[in-house]
Amino acid sequence: LQDWTKGQKLAERLASLILHADGFESVNPMHPLGGPDGLKDLICTKDGIRWVAAVYFPNGKRSIRNVKTKFEKDLKGVSKNKAQGFAFVTNQYLTVTQRGKLENLSTEARVELYHLERIASILNRTDSYGIRMEFLDIELTKEEHLAYFAARDKILAHIRKQQRDILQVLERIESREEIPTEKLTQFRQILEGIVGRPQDMIAITTWD
Repeated sequence: LQDWTKGQKLAERLASLILHADGFESVNPMHPLGGPDGLKDLICTKDGIRWVAAVYFPNGKRSIRNVKTKFEKDLKGVSKNKAQGFAFVTNQYLTVTQRGKLENLSTEARVELYHLERIASILNRTDSYGIRMEFLDIELTKEEHLAYFAARDKILAHIRKQQRDILQVLERIESREEIPTEKLTQFRQILEGIVGRPQDMIAITTWD
């Protein structure tokens, strides 16, 4: 990661997948092929707010002064793009102290720092093996294969349980049987887990 030689275009595409894997939604790259981006490499949403994301993937280690200069420049994109959050994605190693100083540069917007170790941790998760393979050519070990299939089986078991719960509620509706409020709440949560909450969909549509 630190010896990045694949250019800004692939760095921005990798960053978009990293953010999506870590809970960001509606991740929208601006100009990965080149062109003015208005101090925003990516626009996305998380926790109900709008975020600007900046990507800094130089080849080799850079000084904290260089990282800070890039961070401060891209931080200006928050107000310019009417956002409330700033995600800075970099392949540079940052100490805890350095991260804290960068985060304190923002007095209004929320900040998420994706530094070298944090990115590596995300790429080593079972749901990110494909991303790691595509951008870093790192194949799965035997242990990672086992972890992947175990995670897949767990997800399938959860889906089967959700299907059973949905069918049970539908059967009770058809038989006009009284359904406890708690059961209806669980049913709604299952459906929201599948399609998302209505207010989230409205917010995303508005911002996009």
